[in-house]
Amino acid sequence: MTDMDVSMSEQCGELFTALAAFQGEVTPPKKTASNPHFKSKFADLADVLEAVRAPLAKHGLSLTQMAVGACETHVRVVTIVAHKSGQWFRGALDMPLAQKTPQGVGSAISYARRYCAMAALGIAAEDDDGERAENRGPGVAKAAQAQQTQAAPQQPQQANQDLVATLTTLRRELAAQSDFDSLAKFHTHARAELAKAGAPERVRAEFLGEWGARCQALKLNPRVVADAAFARAKEGRAA
Repeated sequence: MTDMDVSMSEQCGELFTALAAFQGEVTPPKKTASNPHFKSKFADLADVLEAVRAPLAKHGLSLTQMAVGACETHVRVVTIVAHKSGQWFRGALDMPLAQKTPQGVGSAISYARRYCAMAALGIAAEDDDGERAENRGPGVAKAAQAQQTQAAPQQPQQANQDLVATLTTLRRELAAQSDFDSLAKFHTHARAELAKAGAPERVRAEFLGEWGARCQALKLNPRVVADAAFARAKEGRAA
């Protein structure tokens, strides 16, 4: 995740009261979507909206999300939670693009909407995809046991292991980046390594979000750093 800003109406008492009542009743989204790369289930955007729609309406709340702009490296998604009293709060999130294609933009928008909706409404789903990518969580032991019991090696399993190893290495390298130039170079390096490892768009977007958080921790604008990385990559190809 990268640049984010939040604002709200002058009065929010009725909104937060209704939101508290909503949070006391809503149930965690069901995990119906499958991640074939990690053989796991997770709650996708449709699952999240299905879980919150009725409780929101019951307490006079609404959730509105819009993609309001995109550039070469990011797409901006705005999330608004409003109450029937007219009180509201909003957040805008810039999500890095893993691929500059219609499918890549759509994936980034869906990913941003899913996590922004859960963050704004204070709910969570047990999504073990991220845990599996970090090589931890309950699904990892089951996956390891299944691999040991299979008689023949499976190429998809090897691909999963390679991706986990790539993410582990990239996260260690990311923690060592400490300035604008190194983060710009690392942006290009990370994209190439993730592509080589066959990382799906969701995983690439998630890691680029971690890269953006590292930029922000160093008080750097992720968008500016990413633009510099793309410009340098173009110069390198032209040379």
